[in-house]
Amino acid sequence: MLTLNEINSFRANARYTRYQCIKLSPPKFMKPSPSCLRLMKSYEQLRTQPYDDQTGRSVINYCSGATIGYGHLIKDRNEFEKYRQGINESTADSLFESDLYKYIHGVRTDVLVDLTQNEFDALVIMAFNIGKNAFKHSTVLEIINGRNTKNLRDAWNQFRYSQGKVMKGLINRRACEMNVFFDGVYKKI
Repeated sequence: MLTLNEINSFRANARYTRYQCIKLSPPKFMKPSPSCLRLMKSYEQLRTQPYDDQTGRSVINYCSGATIGYGHLIKDRNEFEKYRQGINESTADSLFESDLYKYIHGVRTDVLVDLTQNEFDALVIMAFNIGKNAFKHSTVLEIINGRNTKNLRDAWNQFRYSQGKVMKGLINRRACEMNVFFDGVYKKI
């Protein structure tokens, strides 16, 4: 049987849903779950040849938005030359892990409240897609940190635009992230 001290500690470090009690943790000690990483890779999809992130078309010359692997944005012409002939899955995995670190770090440092594992995962997925700066200055983060009282779902859905247009793929991605955040459902939409 739990002592009163243990019960109070558990209550202070858990979030109750309709169906269960979920442990909360400080984000600074968290890492993405395997389900999170699989879902991210399913959205980013392995591309072994350089392509334009906006159009999905292959590119043979460097352009802003040139991407390779699992959503690795090629930063300049020199890096483009390095990947011009393509990469293998192992290199794509290495690039993904390297890129992912800054988004994990961003969520760990910018989120000031304890989270469940699925909440942490959803925020990492979102930060990876919208960018570290956009995440850091988002209303989503303000709401989570208790600095804004707007509706979280509405704030989350503000990130449906690419080049000023609402994109079906981003609508689906935001819905997927919210399913992870609110319900712990890791399923691509």
